[in-house]
Order: sequence, then structure tokens, then C-alpha cells
Amino acid sequence: MPGLPCTPARRGELGRSVRCPSGCASPWGGAESNLSASCWSRPPPVNMLNSYNVKFQHSKALTSPYPGSHIERSQVPEDKVGWLTEWKDYNPVEYTAKSVLAGPSWADPQINHEGFSPKFNERDGEVERKSLNGLYVVENGRPRNPVGRTGLTGRGLLGRWGPNHAADPVVTRWKRDGSGNKVAHPVSGKNILQFVAIKRRDCGEWAIPGGMVDPGEKITATLKREFQEEALNSLEKSPEEKAKLEKQLQKLFSQDHFVVSSVSLVVAS
Repeated sequence: MPGLPCTPARRGELGRSVRCPSGCASPWGGAESNLSASCWSRPPPVNMLNSYNVKFQHSKALTSPYPGSHIERSQVPEDKVGWLTEWKDYNPVEYTAKSVLAGPSWADPQINHEGFSPKFNERDGEVERKSLNGLYVVENGRPRNPVGRTGLTGRGLLGRWGPNHAADPVVTRWKRDGSGNKVAHPVSGKNILQFVAIKRRDCGEWAIPGGMVDPGEKITATLKREFQEEALNSLEKSPEEKAKLEKQLQKLFSQDHFVVSSVSLVVAS
């Protein structure tokens, strides 16, 4: 989304708010280096080599200072974002937020922590470390952002090394008049499609509700939970109100109403 940068949000942290990717299209925690293209485990997806797509996906990842901090990234020229471009003098800034280093339950330890041996590019116990972009490079024990250079190394505000999976429900309906007929736009003549959005408390931006997938949690469960917490403010509801919301959501998120695509859920009503 364009506008002010937002910080990733954890469950219950921001009330009616949602994480914004501050790493890349898929939030990412890991290394930045000068590894050559030959070090890819396999060739990156074709769309990642398209400069327009990389620029679009990576715009948040180049925001400086880093969201929620005063940390300035190393500047990355547009023509040096991609890993296929050699850049011997690249020197990214190391940064992991104190809130992550404090060791909350949702965060990994540091890479050199005794007993911590993450399994990258595969499911690691309850933590999914596979990336939707395919295999990613691991250098000196750290996974590398598959989309390109960001001017920053470490995890920032993200808890996991490697991909930090999130799920965002897109709930839509056609605008209708009092008689139930679809309402057309006065200029385009096309029917007006409405969607559910929330206004973030941390940065004031409008956003789609959503959040991080908990370890071992099914994406469909994340979508339902995040919509309930962020769009319906369920964390502040009474047990009776929560029970009523649960019944409504069960109907809304039934198999007859939604389609899962990637980690976004489109719900039409």
C-alpha cells in the first residue's frame, strides 16, 4: 500500500490494525550480502527477474528509516536491488529490534544462540520456513531475502528468520440500494464493489485486516481469527458477543463463500 510505512503487528498488539510487510512482499528476516547468482539453490521464479515486479514488490523494503525506528538503511540504487547484479561494496546495516531480541514466544533466537538450529526451506517443527517464492539462499547460517537487496540485514521487527507468513482476508460485497438492487457508479456505470478495511492505530493508514500465521496454525484459521480480532474488535467483546460473532463468521467463511489464493482470502457476500 502506498503512503506511510507501517510496522508489523503481533496478535492483539494494535487492536484494529494489521501488519504491513516491512521486509518485502512476503515479510522476511535474514541476511544481506554479495553472493553471486551462481549461489541460488535453483533459478529464481521468472517474475522475480522482472524489474517492474521487483520494484513494485520491494518498495516497502527500501523505506528508510526502518519502520518504528531511527535506523537508516544503506542506500540501494534501483539498478542494484537484484542479486544478479554484482555489487562488491554493498554494506547493509545490521538491525534487529530490541522487542525481538527480548525473546518473546513468537520470535526465533539469534542464529548463533546455543541449541538453535533452524531448518530452512522446509517445515521446521511447527514453524513453516518454506517461502512462496521457492527456494532461497542461506549464507553463513542466515537466509537471504529472495526479492533483492534492502540495505538492511537482520530481522528488524520480524520474529522469524526467513519467511514470516501472514494471511489477509479480503471480504467484499456489492453495494445495494434499499430494494436489494446493485448500485452502479454514476461515472463508470459499473457496479460498486465494497470491501472491509481497517484504519491502523500505529500509522493511520487504511489497510486490509490480517496478521501473522501462528506456528502450526492453518491459514484458514488465521484468516478467520484475524478478521474477528481486527475488523470486528473481538478482543474487547464479552463472551456472549464473541459467541454471536463466531456463528456469523462460521457462515461467512463457509466453503460456499470463499476462495483461498496464495495467503489472501477473498470472501464474496
